[in-house]
Amino acid sequence: MRTAAALAVLLLAAAALPCSWAATTPASTAISSDTEQPILPVGTAAINLIPDGPITLSPNDFGKESQQCSSQQTIRGAYDGFTLPEPSDTFSILVGIQRASCQGTGGQPGVLLGLPDADLSLDCNKRAVTLSSSSGLGTIRYALPSSLPALPTDLTLVLTRDQRSYCSLCQPALTLCINGQYATPDASAGGPLLAALKANNQTLLSGGLAIGARSDAQRSANATISHLWVAAGATLPCSAVTTGLAGLPGVAAPTTSPPGAVPVLVQGLQALQAANSLPVVESFTQGPEEGDVFVGDAVQFAAAASDADGDDIRLSLTFFGLVPKGCSSSECGDYKEQATMAGGSGNITALVSYPRPGRYIVRLQVSDMRGSLITQDRSILVRKQGDTARLAPCCRTGSYVVAQQLGRPLHETQFRPAMLDTLAAQLGWDKEYMQAEDLEAERLFDFGILAPPVAPSPLTTVTCQDTRLAGAGSPVVYGSTVAIKPETQGHAKKLAIVPQAFPWAKDTQVACQRHWSRWQETSPYQVATSNGDVCSVGCTKAATEQLMRTTGMFSQYNEALIAASYGQLSLNPEVLVLPELVIGQDLNYTDLPYGVYEQPALQALADRNADFWRYMVLSPLLTSQVPPFRAWSGGMAAKNAIITQCYPTAYYSVHETGHSLGFRHANMYRLANATQPGSDPLGPGQLTTSGYRQASQTLQG
Repeated sequence: MRTAAALAVLLLAAAALPCSWAATTPASTAISSDTEQPILPVGTAAINLIPDGPITLSPNDFGKESQQCSSQQTIRGAYDGFTLPEPSDTFSILVGIQRASCQGTGGQPGVLLGLPDADLSLDCNKRAVTLSSSSGLGTIRYALPSSLPALPTDLTLVLTRDQRSYCSLCQPALTLCINGQYATPDASAGGPLLAALKANNQTLLSGGLAIGARSDAQRSANATISHLWVAAGATLPCSAVTTGLAGLPGVAAPTTSPPGAVPVLVQGLQALQAANSLPVVESFTQGPEEGDVFVGDAVQFAAAASDADGDDIRLSLTFFGLVPKGCSSSECGDYKEQATMAGGSGNITALVSYPRPGRYIVRLQVSDMRGSLITQDRSILVRKQGDTARLAPCCRTGSYVVAQQLGRPLHETQFRPAMLDTLAAQLGWDKEYMQAEDLEAERLFDFGILAPPVAPSPLTTVTCQDTRLAGAGSPVVYGSTVAIKPETQGHAKKLAIVPQAFPWAKDTQVACQRHWSRWQETSPYQVATSNGDVCSVGCTKAATEQLMRTTGMFSQYNEALIAASYGQLSLNPEVLVLPELVIGQDLNYTDLPYGVYEQPALQALADRNADFWRYMVLSPLLTSQVPPFRAWSGGMAAKNAIITQCYPTAYYSVHETGHSLGFRHANMYRLANATQPGSDPLGPGQLTTSGYRQASQTLQG
């Protein structure tokens, strides 16, 4: 409960303030005294956005050069809007900035804070604070007070939204106070932005807040954010927020500002936050019964929570590894249900079914929308249909259970159906061996690694050290930099597969395709060979779907990406497989030999208006159009992997996807006698690239 003692702290804090706290504002501002409301009334939501202390923002000016940096240099931060109030019609954001400087910003405005569709920045060149739209709606410029010392200096900003009827000044959308003075906006280029901000009554807070620049296209301000608070349901009068950082916890000496009212105000905000009771999870259950389930079974999850203060409750259930219903876009993410309820209690339910076996995590999050975040996880084991004896063991995080590069008899969703015996026989395995075989091949995959670690706070930060580690696995290459994150991270990415066929070709004109599953025997493009068997001069949609279903082809590929990315990247199990493209004999394409494998697929995807993350071409190799590689990728921009096989080996699939994500070949040292144990572990050998391309240098041990 919010106690009488906490209220007494608030009253003492107000009593300690100068008379101007609730009195007048600068004479240049036309504002009546009725706009000054009681300071921090009971019921105000006070939220500290940087609970672990000051954040030192650093402009991301490192480029690709070798420079030293540390975990103390924060490139950007983000505060999860799930824990912030909605609707957001009345609030103030208090920002304390110590020794704001222009160094390292390259002349660009340095971003301090980001609201949905609006960035609050410090423009050193024009001695102004700007509010700029991230979607082209213009910029509002607020000149810094003329009395402000030259930069670097300390600033205290209050960004206020108040749409209550008495506040005529606040009606335009947002007001900005700088060191206790209302700033007059130059909105000549920001009219559309003002209109958009005024119309947005729902997500100005609950859309989440960015601290510093959102992306590498901008630069964060060069400043230390000493305190950052949201007061929701009330506003902070400008006259009370004079400069004065001295005395605040975490504010290092020296500081350019004298003691002032801000520490007293922060004490009041701290008291309000301390008086707030955290919500409590009352229940989190799975039905119709606890325990593992089977692919396709309906499962209901339910949760309930309460808040002793009677605050509104927001709840969410996130199903990591489960694609949102009806999603077919290039990235679907994880299925989530969310609910907000008034009156101090709430509940949420979700009915789901899992299309693939494995272990999954379901995450419950609860907030009273006053900055609190309670998280609980449950795991659920989904078995293949038919595994009623629960024989498949749990669980593995590696992908390589398939016995060979071309798969093995392994059904995606059914536990050892009879048709696998037929496939096994084609590998030379008798039925008894298949039935008695070690169950390791059926070990379930642990999709729980898709769930990120539970965050101790709604605040996350990215430091210079996070983005600039050296080495082959550097986050610069793999996903931490914002520019490539949409390509290298994300769940339920859409893969498109485009098979190609050359029905006019003879088995001597293409690398005619065979597979132990004998799909070629039902191919419409089969041809007889001199050996008396058949092969296929085309890859087909039907065969691709059959191989994904019964040989582990897709599962192994997806699981390899999940494991290699530590759960940051996964594929949508619903793969878009196009009907096979019939390629004419004229081969009228540019950029040969590559064009014959790439251009028809691109045209087919464009004609279909397909939305995909990456596309994979499966095609027999034409003997008249032989590139120097049997598989390749055009890199991140091309979004492709071209494989001259109808069954893409696990090596080619993962290797070329790596190139598509920005990875290059790595140098390695191959021993000359690698198949035999040597007396010298680093004996004679060769320096190679990715193990197969010989470098010009031969090293002698």
